[in-house]
Order: sequence, then C-alpha cells, then structure tokens
Amino acid sequence: MLRAISAVITIMLAWPVMAAEPQAARSLRIGVLVAHTSPSGEASGDGSVLAARMAIEDFGGKMFGLPVAIVTGDHHNRPSVGTTIARRWLEHGGADVIIDVPNPAVADAVRLAVVKHDGLMILSQTGIRTNMECQSNIISWTFDGALVARGAIAAMRKHDMSSWLLLSPDTYQRANAAGAMLEIMREANVAVDDSHQFTFRNRGPMEEQTGNLAEKLLEHPSAVIALNAGPLATKAVTKRLQQELADRRLPRLYSPLYPVMGDSAPALAAIADELIYALPYQQDSPAVADFTQRFKSRADGRSPNVIQIGVYSAVRHYLRAVALLGSAQPGGQAGAAMQELPIDDPIFGAGTILPDGRRLGALEIMAHHPGITPDRILAHHAYDEKEAQEARARCGKNDAQ
Repeated sequence: MLRAISAVITIMLAWPVMAAEPQAARSLRIGVLVAHTSPSGEASGDGSVLAARMAIEDFGGKMFGLPVAIVTGDHHNRPSVGTTIARRWLEHGGADVIIDVPNPAVADAVRLAVVKHDGLMILSQTGIRTNMECQSNIISWTFDGALVARGAIAAMRKHDMSSWLLLSPDTYQRANAAGAMLEIMREANVAVDDSHQFTFRNRGPMEEQTGNLAEKLLEHPSAVIALNAGPLATKAVTKRLQQELADRRLPRLYSPLYPVMGDSAPALAAIADELIYALPYQQDSPAVADFTQRFKSRADGRSPNVIQIGVYSAVRHYLRAVALLGSAQPGGQAGAAMQELPIDDPIFGAGTILPDGRRLGALEIMAHHPGITPDRILAHHAYDEKEAQEARARCGKNDAQ
C-alpha cells in the first residue's frame, strides 16, 4: 500500500474544514480527480496522487509560505460523480486546479463546470478533438490525440509506413474522432486502405459481435492498423481479436493508448507482430530513471506509467507558473501563465502550451515486438513549430514567443 494514501485520506477528511478557512490563510490546493477502479484506475489512481505529491515535495512543499495541499476525489468512471466533485471544489475553494481526469467522458463533463467557474483543469490525456477553442482553462498535458497522431504518422511515414487502416468502435463520440483521424491521415499524405468499426457497448455482453473482424484486418498485410479507441473499447476489441486470430498476429498495429493500458497491455501487444506507440519523453533519460526509482520506493515496487509521470511534470509546471504570478489566481489566469511560460522540463524536455491549451513537445515513437526487450526506438519526432504557428494564428496570437 502506498504510504501516500494515509496522508491523502487525512486531507480528504479535513476538506470541509479547509474549505471554510479565511481566504488569506488558506494553502494552494491541488485536486487530483481520478478513478480507483479499472480501466482508468490502472492508468492513474493512487499513482497519480503520489506523483502529484512528489512534484510538490520537489518544488519545496510550500507556496507563498504555506504548505501546498492535495485533495483527491474518485469519480468512479461516472461523469455525474466527477462533475459533482469538481463543482464542489470550484464553488467552495476546495481546489485551485484539477489534475489528471483520465476518463474522456468524465473529462468532457467536468470541462463544462471548469469553464463556467473560471477554474483550471490539467488533463493527462485527450482524444482527437475538433473545433479546438482558444482558452486557458483546460490544459492537455501528457497526450493530445491529434498532436500525437500527427507526430506518429509523420515519423512512421519516413519509415515507408504510408499505408494505413483505421479501426474504431461504433460509438457516436468515437465516430467523430474517427472522422478527425481520417482527416489527419489525409493531411499527412498517407494512403487509407480502409476503415472498420466494431460494435462496442459500455455495458452488456460482447457476444453480439458478428463477422470475423480479424480476417478483414488481415486482408491488408502491408497496412498499419490504427486503433482509435478508449481504454474499455481497446480491451474489448483486444479480447475479440485474440479469439479470432488464434495463433496468428496482425502484422502492424498502432495504439496510442498502449503505454497506459496497465495489466491489459500484454494482451494488446500479443496480437501484433509489431505494436507501435508514442512516448512524450525519452524513456532511457536519467530524469525518467531517477523519478522511476523514487516512485518505486514509495509505491511497493511499482513503476510509474506515462500518465503518472505526466502528472508529476504537469504539477511542476503549474507550480512554476503560480510562483511567477506571485499569488494564487483564478484558474484562467493561472492557465494563461502556464501558456506563457516556456516548458523546460527535466523529463518532458522543451515545449510550449498552445493557445488552445494543448502542450506541444517532442515525441519518441516506439516499437514493441513480442518476446523482444527492450522496445526499440523507431523514430524521434521533434517539436513541431508549424503546429504552434497555426494555433497562434487561429487564436490571434501571432505575437507569441
């Protein structure tokens, strides 16, 4: 059991008292909104709370002479629960910033409350979104679906991986994301051989599936199969493909969620001869090794995943921005300060936060092969200044750095 948990529980129990303190006396509060149940519990959970605590400790533990506090909430993968927790924090001063929120449906619901109350939410991961708004209340730190997809496709195209096939669930939300993903592929000048949808329901049996999805995918042996799905849908289609493939494998699979699938990652990796994914940092860097070792010493030997490392990095950048402001400011002002402050992170390296809230930085494209360790570096995708210029022009900020 993490030693941090007892401290978190203490903070949670003390929250109503803390919320009633006079404004002049209260500490800066970081709210970590996670789920402790699968699937997003595997990606964040207690580990994200620990990562946030370590970032605060490494910053010195205090802001403006007062201890920086952590509050935590469990949204149980339910948007209504997440929104209730977030609204309580925002309306009663329970948290100055909301961190992580790994479930996309919960994040979308909480987003509305955050914008309404001029709060600040720093997301670990976001999918491929359309109609990006120019704002400073929502920061996408570790992964942004569109930026990762563009970077990964551009890097793989240099390795003659120019034939693609899109695989996505048939949900309304993912249908929009699939359309956006197809547009990204076309912009990258890669050939889209085909696209397939699989039936997915959050509840109910999966035995209703008809047809052999594996056979359809195997008809394109030279294509990179891009799996554009959330954690639950990824687990469901992995199980289905395991049964249909039997002792065969897909030639090449791209799954942006592979680094955060936790205990489900080995099954996903086993269905492809080559599984490609992206990391927002250099996996073998001394900074990653140092953080990993310190994290493991406090997490019963468990290594941090990419989401938890991202929480650590995001909290550090947030604290730097607040320190430069000189006082705890409303969420939108703190978010704007994060955007204006160049990223110089020991783990994530150099980068910037775009006017639409997305962190832009380098990517390392990795390839996993069953039975072979470690995973090899397929390509390094450098910081894309063109993406930054386009976002600044769209948001009327051509005079930005």
